[in-house]
Amino acid sequence: MDNSTIGRDLIYAEHYHAAPLEPKSRHLERYLRTLRQRCHVLPLAAMGGDESAGDEVSLDQVYVALDTETRVPLTEEEKAQRKEQRTAAVPGRETDDRPLTALEAATGARRLVLLGQPGGGKTTFVRQLAAWLAAVRLGLAEAPAGWPADLLPVVTMVRDLAPRLGKVNLTGLDDDQRNEALMAAILDQWRADSARLAGGDVAADLDGTLDEGKLLPVFDGLDEVGQEARQLVRLALVALTRLNPQIERMMVTCRVRSYVGETVLPGFAAHTLAVFDEEKVKVFVEAWYRAQAALGRLELEKALERAQDLQRAALMRDLHELSSNPMLLTTMAIIHQRDIGLPKERVRLYDRAVGVLLSHWQRRKGVALSPRLEALLSDDLKLRPVLERLAYETHRQKAQQESDLPRHQMLTLLERRELLGDLALADEFLDYVDQRAGLLVGRGGGEGDRPLSYTFPHRTFQEYLAGCALVAGRGIGRAYWSHAAEGDYWHLAAQLGAEELLYNRRNTEALLDLMYDLCPAGAAQDARGWRALLWSAHMAALVGLATIRQDAGHPEGGEVYAGRVVERLLTLLRRSALNPIERAEAGRLLAALGDPRPEVMTIEGMHFCRVPAGPFRRTDEKNSEVEVAYEYWMGRYPVTNAQFGHFVAAGGYGVRRYWQEAEKAGYWQNGMVKADYEREPRSRAYDWGEPFTLPNHPVVGVSWYEAVAFCRWLTERLRNEGGLPAGLAVRLPTEVEWEKAARGGKQAPAAPVVTTVAGLAHADAPALHANPEPSWRYPWGDEADLQRANCTEAGIGATSAAGCFPRGASLYGVEELSGNVWEWLVDDHEQWGKVLRGGAFWYGQDEVTSAARDWVDPGYGALLSGFPVCGRSHLS
Repeated sequence: MDNSTIGRDLIYAEHYHAAPLEPKSRHLERYLRTLRQRCHVLPLAAMGGDESAGDEVSLDQVYVALDTETRVPLTEEEKAQRKEQRTAAVPGRETDDRPLTALEAATGARRLVLLGQPGGGKTTFVRQLAAWLAAVRLGLAEAPAGWPADLLPVVTMVRDLAPRLGKVNLTGLDDDQRNEALMAAILDQWRADSARLAGGDVAADLDGTLDEGKLLPVFDGLDEVGQEARQLVRLALVALTRLNPQIERMMVTCRVRSYVGETVLPGFAAHTLAVFDEEKVKVFVEAWYRAQAALGRLELEKALERAQDLQRAALMRDLHELSSNPMLLTTMAIIHQRDIGLPKERVRLYDRAVGVLLSHWQRRKGVALSPRLEALLSDDLKLRPVLERLAYETHRQKAQQESDLPRHQMLTLLERRELLGDLALADEFLDYVDQRAGLLVGRGGGEGDRPLSYTFPHRTFQEYLAGCALVAGRGIGRAYWSHAAEGDYWHLAAQLGAEELLYNRRNTEALLDLMYDLCPAGAAQDARGWRALLWSAHMAALVGLATIRQDAGHPEGGEVYAGRVVERLLTLLRRSALNPIERAEAGRLLAALGDPRPEVMTIEGMHFCRVPAGPFRRTDEKNSEVEVAYEYWMGRYPVTNAQFGHFVAAGGYGVRRYWQEAEKAGYWQNGMVKADYEREPRSRAYDWGEPFTLPNHPVVGVSWYEAVAFCRWLTERLRNEGGLPAGLAVRLPTEVEWEKAARGGKQAPAAPVVTTVAGLAHADAPALHANPEPSWRYPWGDEADLQRANCTEAGIGATSAAGCFPRGASLYGVEELSGNVWEWLVDDHEQWGKVLRGGAFWYGQDEVTSAARDWVDPGYGALLSGFPVCGRSHLS
């Protein structure tokens, strides 16, 4: 089969026969063939088949080339090819860039961490690449462009490696000894894994290939172990890179929310996988049904009809968010194949998928079973709780540095009275599972060729069933509190458990009681308490404040809770010790529940920070000192969507006097704006979707002209309402004003002076003192700190709510100057366009400094561009 795929990646074609590189041993050849076969297994595919179908859909039959969220400029050839194309992710806009494909990211980085959301395709990509490279070594395929033809892929599951590392005694070892010990553990894991695949010892082949630098180590699932184990794995990967600089390439996969802080690997590039766009959804669905036809399950004509039906359903507004996730789209295809309706909520999707899996187990044609096992398999009400408990114990085990559940532990667990209650029945159940694809997958070969351990076909299914176990029976609150202390590991399971209560079990009362329990009257004292609050707020957003306020059945619920959860979220956002990803979540939840901050949501409540007159040191090629002869006021935060929305609602796009420059440039006409690359005119900021459009986030998708028009409208409105002191106008800051606000001057106030519009005329001048550090690299100092700015290392991957990084404030109290969004300034650039400063959320720490500078056409409403405001008495 010729597996050409969309997105500029070509997955190898089976008809190509390169000159094979002679395997060094018979066992190595078997290793390569087995690895290739294992990597092509699609774990969920068996759910769609039946007893008589034989083969299952394989990964190479349905693989769709993945993109990353990183954008790269089009080459001249690509520009010519795409002259009439629009980017699918940005309808109505012609762009001069495109997504970097996952393959290009892997090709361009010697050390790569591939990030993604749960079910986003991380494992799929690295396994497909490993299968491709194995085929190259076997002479069955041509190497990917830019890749050596002699790499030997070694795929290691981090959940398997972590227990081995945990047994290494590092006490008293110096750095070199520690690195050697951890490297030895990695080698042991590689030898054990490869021997199982090869059916014999290939240690010599591995060692020789490692020495030659021709090994491709792939570590899949850094997020699949608990926080403590994750740090140990990080140390081991650092040891591997330091002791083996000859290794040409190395890859690690991890969920986005887990790759933050001390988990970040030094010297590794990081790219995040993008979700499926419409074209990728269509291609996958057609490939899925073509595979069903190839397997003889459907006639081709009928298969293509079914594909069109699923394409229509998957791209409907209610389902598109689910179908953009590769794993959930696979689940949808399996359910659709059974002529089962597709639900709109993910837990209902999981629930129906579990039902399909159970029915697959229950089709036991030709298998002799004891009456007790037959009764168990026939009774969903008995079998489902067993699986939920197994998922919970497996998830808990991995959080405690262990790997999958070993068979002996699985037997001990199943023997419990509340589960199967009998060891013989448990043993027969596992033997049956070993022969049948389904919700449990055996791994490794033990005594009698039985699996050594068991896991679930995809981690999200494990998390869904573990979440179901969390909300089963009594003591739900205790279960949630016990896991809130374990970092981010239980985050998704906790969310899915709450959604299970609401959507599948329709037990709103239990969910209300749980959310009240997780947000008690006493304030949070530690990370466990703050995380419990975050989970509670997620549940509140699910249920809605209107339903909560009507609840009179709990003394700490109803209105009492509604006020408390919002107040606590504000504290979490500004003062908690949680990581940036969790604080950003708090900001999004505030938007959902109603952010009460007038300085973020209103015009009259906007905060301004006083910047006194005086010199500051500007870090340019001359390291010059610049005198600012006047004081001015900088907006504390970039202008938010809520604040820009007031301008839109007031008809600001239709007032000609606000748009003088835009009209002259042909950008504004008759109350609408339109750049050359936009298909349709508009009268509001471009809608980039959530979270970019949340009301408490900085407005993005606005051009320089729109920022200028907003400032003119704001000045008029505040003057008309009597809030703006006479002679003061609001406008975009100059570069000098922005940079002084960021770096600080030669003199600094003892404390920032921050006031509302109403206080501008009455604010006292601050006492100033000599500033020993008048030109910091960042607004807060000279050292990078991911707790102080929304940049790549913070792991948020989008804009964050205003006020999410209070520790990043400058000496004058101005926030968000580093990262989050580029900020339009009034200045012309020396070459062309208008200047932007400060960097943005997908720039690294070294690129969001006080010197960060860019420029662009003033009519370009770029994704990363927002703007601050500045108040000054005498305009230049």
